[in-house]
Amino acid sequence: MTQKKTEAPLEFFYRLNRVADKAGINFRKSSKERERHFKVFMKKLLDSSLRSTLQGQCLHSLEDLEFVLKQYEEMHQDDDYETPPPRRESRPDYMSAGKFRPKRPAKAYVVQNKVESSSEDEKQVHFQETAEEIPDQEVKTGSSESQLPEDWSQVYRAMENAATGYVQILRDV
Repeated sequence: MTQKKTEAPLEFFYRLNRVADKAGINFRKSSKERERHFKVFMKKLLDSSLRSTLQGQCLHSLEDLEFVLKQYEEMHQDDDYETPPPRRESRPDYMSAGKFRPKRPAKAYVVQNKVESSSEDEKQVHFQETAEEIPDQEVKTGSSESQLPEDWSQVYRAMENAATGYVQILRDV
């Protein structure tokens, strides 16, 4: 006879007592039979924490064991209502709950001429730290850069400067 998974320890104790009564075991009067009955009960318990708690106690009567089991059930009923199971987070680890996310990605514009700018470009904020002219010798330093048109090399330099913290608007050379 074992404890059912849905059965509380006190219910299992009562069921074990009924089975022992039907089998003719006199566990209520004989201390040896009562000790054996306690050992069978503890051996068949599913809850290992309750089992270890009961093994550490000296129980002299059935009422003592029944009292301990009632306290255990009351304690676990209170715990079930106070602490709901933890909710699983539906977001991935890299996304925090309170982090601000912009609706549009950041944009950068290279304006060559104020006449060519559209109304959308005028709404954007333009920063101009310095405007410098770059000699042709600096433009043709690498083999891959020399194959690109002059506009591309200016955009490439603007991206390099933006990475170091400076935003520059380059004009036609």
